[in-house]
Amino acid sequence: MVGDDAKGNMLVSSLTDLGLKNYTQVKKGERTACFNGFLDDEGNFKLGVADMEILEEVDIEHLKKCEVHESDILVMDGNLSPASIESVMKYLGETKWP
Repeated sequence: MVGDDAKGNMLVSSLTDLGLKNYTQVKKGERTACFNGFLDDEGNFKLGVADMEILEEVDIEHLKKCEVHESDILVMDGNLSPASIESVMKYLGETKWP
């Protein structure tokens, strides 16, 4: 899921250019999730700033269109809300996903 902004457009375009199946959901009026990390001179992480608001809600109806239930594995972003993770797992349980 991405916003309808420059970062989202770049991600969708890159997936298309790579020839990958692209089920990316573009949400109008939203910002694509973003994280900026700051390192010290030795490369140690010191500070991070994130905008992950778009990840607050997973659209299960969109997920159904993504054929995720036909996948062998599922990788979820750790920034998803607990409610979103729970709804994804509930959906997969209903599909008899491996």
